[in-house]
Amino acid sequence: MSANRHKFDKDCSREGISPSSLQGIVTSLNCRTIRIGSYRYTPTEKVYISSRGIKIVAPSLKNESKEVALQIQLKEVVKLLVHFGKGLPVIFLYTMSKCSNYIRKALDMVEDGGPYYNPMSKIDPYKRITLLPDSIPDDAKLALKTLFGKLMDELNSREANELLVRTCPKESNNVTKMTTRSLSASTTATKSSNPAEIRQILIYPPGKGGIPINTEDYMCLAQDQFLNDVIIDFYLKYLVHEMFSNSQREKTHIFSTFFYKRLTTKPSKVNRSSNPHEWDSSLTPAQKRHARVKTWTKNVNIFDKDFIVVPINENCHWFVAIICFPSLDGCRSMVDNRTVTPQEIKKKERRSSMQIGNTTITPLTKQEQLTLSCDSDNLSERDEAEAEESDLDMQCDSDEDEPEKSPVEKKVEENIIRKNEPIKQPCILIFDSLAGASRSRVVATLRDYLTCEHQAKVAQTKIFNKDNIKGSCPKIPQQNNFTDCGLYLLQYVEQFFKDPVMDYSLPIKQLANWFDEIVVTRKREEISNLLKSLMHKYNPDSHLTLPDITFPTLNGKLIESDDQQDEGSEDSWC
Repeated sequence: MSANRHKFDKDCSREGISPSSLQGIVTSLNCRTIRIGSYRYTPTEKVYISSRGIKIVAPSLKNESKEVALQIQLKEVVKLLVHFGKGLPVIFLYTMSKCSNYIRKALDMVEDGGPYYNPMSKIDPYKRITLLPDSIPDDAKLALKTLFGKLMDELNSREANELLVRTCPKESNNVTKMTTRSLSASTTATKSSNPAEIRQILIYPPGKGGIPINTEDYMCLAQDQFLNDVIIDFYLKYLVHEMFSNSQREKTHIFSTFFYKRLTTKPSKVNRSSNPHEWDSSLTPAQKRHARVKTWTKNVNIFDKDFIVVPINENCHWFVAIICFPSLDGCRSMVDNRTVTPQEIKKKERRSSMQIGNTTITPLTKQEQLTLSCDSDNLSERDEAEAEESDLDMQCDSDEDEPEKSPVEKKVEENIIRKNEPIKQPCILIFDSLAGASRSRVVATLRDYLTCEHQAKVAQTKIFNKDNIKGSCPKIPQQNNFTDCGLYLLQYVEQFFKDPVMDYSLPIKQLANWFDEIVVTRKREEISNLLKSLMHKYNPDSHLTLPDITFPTLNGKLIESDDQQDEGSEDSWC
């Protein structure tokens, strides 16, 4: 280990953490990703937690070859939020302001100059240290509970996922920029071995309306990188042109990743002359939103389609909404298209309420209490429709939050499903690889858009609401890391048309095992190979060498992680 590897602030008031002096409780965690405020990186060493403090090794922002051993004393920790679930365990660590000063100095963080950490900030991603361990074994779980006691709160999967999404840095407010392009150049352990100038790879499909793809876009396919909007749009275009059947192509419309952002972003006042509808008091908020995107469908009538795909990026997290059968009125048989009335399975109450006089009180979840107490200044900046939880009529909770049904209840539910013939019905399905965050505003906003678009295209008034087009979040495969949300979005769309839903009775429950995790993991390498193939097809004379990047798979097979090393080979603490 080099001499400069574990340099850190020698503040005389800061007690050094050394393994030779450690006694009592000691535990360690292999983390796939760490965020210190908005600074995200892939760690090369374990995180150690003991009665003397916490040791986290991170690359300096000024010199990535220099690694800094951050030593956080136990008394500097003010709060620990932990989700112990096996699918996506996560630890959110909150420290004193004095500790954040030390961390910023040690890592060469500069305010307004890149990644930043400040627990007192009003900017949500700056507030906490986020650890995403491969797992939290029982001994580590016991150690955390013993060390932090009342300072530690456990989160369920929904609460952890909501907080995890908010931990990502927010996308730019400048609507002329794409949402996540800058993330592909963010600091990471995976770097191109040939950091040449940005060059165009190809335009797909060739000709008017094609998407230009360059080497910077290509680099976001590397392991532990967020997919940017260019790669998302490219692959969705590829699905339509190369993988859809003629029938699917005719009955499907896919919006670009920029559509929902444009729909829900108010232009700045400097553009007042070019956006007069924004200040027209005679227009409703829904009509103003629709006016921003009314030209997006000038050559298509989306009510002639069975499926409308809307990719969405929120706080750097990708998910997708698919509007199904928007022109249908009521439920129809999938067999002969006759009108049917399905018997719905009664959905469970999400929270218990109590009645005091004429007032109904519904207790807040732990996450809502946290949001109110810590993040009241961090409300959504999007111009979305107002919504209630009931706007998302069928919300599938995670398995661990769902009480076990009795054999009788299971039998009754199976009989109801068996008696109901397969149907199709108007609905808005939300496919989210971090299920838990409320998407009711998204569903309400899309209903408003459909109402205004129907008036514009069909010249008839039809109000789309929760009674005639339900919203639902099907239970689907979930990501188990911090960066694969874009890949899951692409797989959801691909799988939706490759392995179609055969019964739209809500809630849709047959998708929990839709595909295996490895299908998503190898998608980075597969898209890379696809781009290379298309480059040679459309630019056969090109001598461009693509950047050298690392994938989690090789020839479709998972590469063993370097983190899984023998305990005896670990470097000692400083």
